Amino acid sequence: FFDRCSVMQGVNFEPAGKYATLEEDHSHHVIHHEPEDPIQPQHTSTETHADTLQREGKHPLAYFFHIFFKASAIAIYLFGSLLFPHQFVPLFVGIVLSLAFDFWTVKNVTGRLLVGLRWWNEVKDDGTNVWIFESLEDKSVLHKGEQTMFWITLFAVPAIWVLLGISTLLRPNWLVVCGIAIALNGANIVGYVKCAKQARKKAQGMVTDFFLKRAISNAFGSSSKA
Repeated sequence: FFDRCSVMQGVNFEPAGKYATLEEDHSHHVIHHEPEDPIQPQHTSTETHADTLQREGKHPLAYFFHIFFKASAIAIYLFGSLLFPHQFVPLFVGIVLSLAFDFWTVKNVTGRLLVGLRWWNEVKDDGTNVWIFESLEDKSVLHKGEQTMFWITLFAVPAIWVLLGISTLLRPNWLVVCGIAIALNGANIVGYVKCAKQARKKAQGMVTDFFLKRAISNAFGSSSKA
Protein backbone atom coordinates (compact mmCIF):
# COMPACT_ATOMS: atom_id res chain seq x y z
CA PHE A 1 0.00 0.00 0.00
CA PHE A 2 2.85 2.37 0.83
CA ASP A 3 4.61 1.94 -2.49
CA ARG A 4 7.65 4.02 -1.52
CA CYS A 5 8.35 2.58 1.89
CA SER A 6 10.58 -0.47 2.38
CA VAL A 7 9.32 -2.92 4.99
CA MET A 8 11.70 -4.85 7.21
CA GLN A 9 11.12 -8.58 7.06
CA GLY A 10 9.46 -9.99 10.14
CA VAL A 11 8.50 -6.58 11.56
CA ASN A 12 5.01 -5.11 11.12
CA PHE A 13 5.43 -1.43 10.29
CA GLU A 14 1.74 -0.83 9.49
CA PRO A 15 -0.40 0.84 12.18
CA ALA A 16 -3.94 -0.39 12.52
CA GLY A 17 -6.51 1.80 10.84
CA LYS A 18 -7.75 3.16 7.54
CA TYR A 19 -5.69 5.72 5.63
CA ALA A 20 -6.88 8.50 3.37
CA THR A 21 -4.63 10.08 0.76
CA LEU A 22 -4.68 13.80 0.06
CA GLU A 23 -3.04 15.34 -2.98
CA GLU A 24 -2.16 19.02 -3.24
CA ASP A 25 -0.86 20.63 -6.45
CA HIS A 26 0.90 23.94 -6.92
CA SER A 27 -2.46 25.77 -6.88
CA HIS A 28 -3.14 24.38 -3.38
CA HIS A 29 -5.99 22.26 -4.69
CA VAL A 30 -6.47 19.18 -2.54
CA ILE A 31 -7.83 15.90 -3.88
CA HIS A 32 -9.01 13.13 -1.58
CA HIS A 33 -8.33 9.52 -2.60
CA GLU A 34 -9.68 6.50 -0.79
CA PRO A 35 -7.11 3.67 -0.65
CA GLU A 36 -7.90 0.67 -2.82
CA ASP A 37 -7.17 -1.80 -0.07
CA PRO A 38 -7.67 -0.05 3.28
CA ILE A 39 -6.20 -1.61 6.35
CA GLN A 40 -8.90 -2.76 8.69
CA PRO A 41 -8.60 -1.79 12.36
CA GLN A 42 -7.13 -4.50 14.52
CA HIS A 43 -8.96 -4.91 17.80
CA THR A 44 -7.06 -6.16 20.79
CA SER A 45 -8.35 -9.30 22.38
CA THR A 46 -8.71 -7.85 25.87
CA GLU A 47 -9.00 -4.42 27.40
CA THR A 48 -6.02 -5.18 29.64
CA HIS A 49 -3.79 -5.67 26.61
CA ALA A 50 -4.97 -2.36 25.12
CA ASP A 51 -4.20 -0.57 28.38
CA THR A 52 -0.71 -2.08 28.38
CA LEU A 53 -0.05 -0.85 24.84
CA GLN A 54 -1.21 2.65 25.71
CA ARG A 55 1.04 2.72 28.76
CA GLU A 56 4.19 1.20 27.27
CA GLY A 57 3.90 2.38 23.67
CA LYS A 58 2.81 0.53 20.55
CA HIS A 59 5.94 0.88 18.44
CA PRO A 60 9.04 0.77 20.68
CA LEU A 61 11.36 -0.26 17.82
CA ALA A 62 10.24 2.61 15.57
CA TYR A 63 10.44 5.02 18.50
CA PHE A 64 13.99 3.85 19.27
CA PHE A 65 15.23 4.51 15.74
CA HIS A 66 13.34 7.81 15.63
CA ILE A 67 15.63 8.97 18.47
CA PHE A 68 18.74 6.90 17.68
CA PHE A 69 19.76 8.45 14.35
CA LYS A 70 19.18 11.99 15.61
CA ALA A 71 21.25 11.35 18.73
CA SER A 72 23.97 9.61 16.70
CA ALA A 73 24.48 12.59 14.39
CA ILE A 74 24.66 15.05 17.28
CA ALA A 75 26.96 12.78 19.32
CA ILE A 76 29.40 12.36 16.42
CA TYR A 77 29.39 16.12 15.87
CA LEU A 78 30.06 16.92 19.52
CA PHE A 79 32.45 14.14 20.53
CA GLY A 80 33.85 12.74 17.28
CA SER A 81 36.72 15.23 17.12
CA LEU A 82 37.83 14.12 20.59
CA LEU A 83 38.18 10.52 19.46
CA PHE A 84 39.45 11.30 15.95
CA PRO A 85 41.27 14.66 16.05
CA HIS A 86 42.02 16.26 12.68
CA GLN A 87 39.90 13.61 10.89
CA PHE A 88 37.13 15.71 9.38
CA VAL A 89 36.22 13.49 6.42
CA PRO A 90 35.32 10.32 8.43
CA LEU A 91 33.32 12.41 10.88
CA PHE A 92 31.57 14.22 8.03
CA VAL A 93 30.61 10.92 6.41
CA GLY A 94 29.34 9.49 9.71
CA ILE A 95 27.21 12.54 10.47
CA VAL A 96 25.74 12.78 6.97
CA LEU A 97 24.88 9.07 6.94
CA SER A 98 23.15 9.39 10.32
CA LEU A 99 21.22 12.42 9.04
CA ALA A 100 20.22 10.59 5.85
CA PHE A 101 19.04 7.52 7.77
CA ASP A 102 17.10 9.78 10.13
CA PHE A 103 15.46 11.68 7.27
CA TRP A 104 14.33 8.48 5.54
CA THR A 105 13.16 6.87 8.79
CA VAL A 106 11.11 9.86 9.91
CA LYS A 107 9.63 10.47 6.46
CA ASN A 108 8.69 6.88 5.62
CA VAL A 109 8.35 4.92 8.86
CA THR A 110 8.06 6.72 12.19
CA GLY A 111 5.72 9.43 10.93
CA ARG A 112 3.33 6.74 9.76
CA LEU A 113 3.53 4.67 12.91
CA LEU A 114 3.75 7.34 15.62
CA VAL A 115 1.40 10.06 14.32
CA GLY A 116 -0.44 8.37 11.43
CA LEU A 117 0.91 10.77 8.79
CA ARG A 118 3.07 10.45 5.69
CA TRP A 119 4.05 12.88 2.94
CA TRP A 120 6.01 13.01 -0.27
CA ASN A 121 6.48 15.38 -3.20
CA GLU A 122 6.21 14.44 -6.86
CA VAL A 123 7.03 16.32 -10.05
CA LYS A 124 4.52 15.86 -12.86
CA ASP A 125 5.38 15.65 -16.56
CA ASP A 126 4.50 19.33 -17.00
CA GLY A 127 7.03 20.30 -14.30
CA THR A 128 4.53 21.17 -11.56
CA ASN A 129 5.11 20.00 -7.99
CA VAL A 130 2.47 17.92 -6.23
CA TRP A 131 2.39 17.41 -2.47
CA ILE A 132 0.78 14.11 -1.54
CA PHE A 133 -0.28 13.40 2.03
CA GLU A 134 -1.59 10.31 3.81
CA SER A 135 -3.38 10.47 7.13
CA LEU A 136 -4.78 7.81 9.42
CA GLU A 137 -8.51 8.32 9.81
CA ASP A 138 -8.85 6.58 13.20
CA LYS A 139 -6.40 8.45 15.45
CA SER A 140 -7.55 6.49 18.51
CA VAL A 141 -5.20 3.62 17.57
CA LEU A 142 -2.16 5.88 18.08
CA HIS A 143 -0.22 6.24 21.34
CA LYS A 144 -0.50 9.75 22.80
CA GLY A 145 2.96 9.72 24.35
CA GLU A 146 4.57 8.66 21.07
CA GLN A 147 2.69 11.39 19.21
CA THR A 148 3.88 14.04 21.68
CA MET A 149 7.52 12.96 21.54
CA PHE A 150 7.42 12.79 17.74
CA TRP A 151 6.41 16.44 17.44
CA ILE A 152 8.80 17.57 20.18
CA THR A 153 11.82 15.93 18.56
CA LEU A 154 10.72 17.05 15.09
CA PHE A 155 11.08 20.70 16.13
CA ALA A 156 13.70 20.46 18.90
CA VAL A 157 16.44 18.71 16.91
CA PRO A 158 16.63 21.35 14.12
CA ALA A 159 16.78 24.02 16.83
CA ILE A 160 19.79 22.24 18.32
CA TRP A 161 21.51 22.21 14.93
CA VAL A 162 20.83 25.92 14.50
CA LEU A 163 22.54 26.60 17.83
CA LEU A 164 25.47 24.39 16.83
CA GLY A 165 25.71 26.21 13.52
CA ILE A 166 25.81 29.60 15.27
CA SER A 167 28.58 28.36 17.56
CA THR A 168 30.72 27.26 14.60
CA LEU A 169 30.44 30.27 12.30
CA LEU A 170 34.25 30.56 12.14
CA ARG A 171 34.66 26.92 11.05
CA PRO A 172 33.22 26.67 7.50
CA ASN A 173 33.59 22.88 7.24
CA TRP A 174 31.43 22.25 10.28
CA LEU A 175 29.03 24.99 9.24
CA VAL A 176 28.32 22.96 6.09
CA VAL A 177 27.48 19.94 8.28
CA CYS A 178 25.03 22.02 10.31
CA GLY A 179 23.48 23.35 7.11
CA ILE A 180 22.86 19.83 5.81
CA ALA A 181 21.30 18.82 9.14
CA ILE A 182 19.00 21.86 9.18
CA ALA A 183 17.95 21.27 5.56
CA LEU A 184 17.06 17.60 6.03
CA ASN A 185 15.24 18.15 9.32
CA GLY A 186 13.52 21.22 7.92
CA ALA A 187 12.18 19.24 4.98
CA ASN A 188 10.43 16.84 7.35
CA ILE A 189 9.03 19.75 9.37
CA VAL A 190 7.51 21.35 6.25
CA GLY A 191 6.12 18.03 5.03
CA TYR A 192 4.53 16.99 8.30
CA VAL A 193 3.13 20.44 9.12
CA LYS A 194 1.46 20.55 5.69
CA CYS A 195 0.22 16.98 6.14
CA ALA A 196 -1.22 17.73 9.60
CA LYS A 197 -3.00 20.84 8.29
CA GLN A 198 -4.60 18.91 5.42
CA ALA A 199 -5.68 16.13 7.78
CA ARG A 200 -7.24 18.74 10.10
CA LYS A 201 -9.10 20.37 7.21
CA LYS A 202 -10.41 17.00 6.10
CA ALA A 203 -11.62 16.19 9.64
CA GLN A 204 -13.37 19.58 9.90
CA GLY A 205 -14.99 19.02 6.52
CA MET A 206 -16.31 15.64 7.62
CA VAL A 207 -17.83 17.17 10.76
CA THR A 208 -19.44 19.97 8.73
CA ASP A 209 -20.87 17.49 6.22
CA PHE A 210 -22.28 15.37 9.05
CA PHE A 211 -24.14 18.23 10.69
CA LEU A 212 -25.31 19.57 7.32
CA LYS A 213 -26.77 16.21 6.33
CA ARG A 214 -28.33 15.89 9.77
CA ALA A 215 -29.95 19.32 9.45
CA ILE A 216 -31.27 18.53 5.96
CA SER A 217 -32.62 15.20 7.17
CA ASN A 218 -34.40 16.84 10.11
CA ALA A 219 -35.83 19.53 7.85
CA PHE A 220 -37.29 17.00 5.40
CA GLY A 221 -38.54 14.90 8.31
CA SER A 222 -40.41 17.87 9.80
CA SER A 223 -41.92 18.74 6.38
CA SER A 224 -43.20 15.22 5.83
CA LYS A 225 -44.88 15.15 9.24
CA ALA A 226 -46.57 18.47 8.55
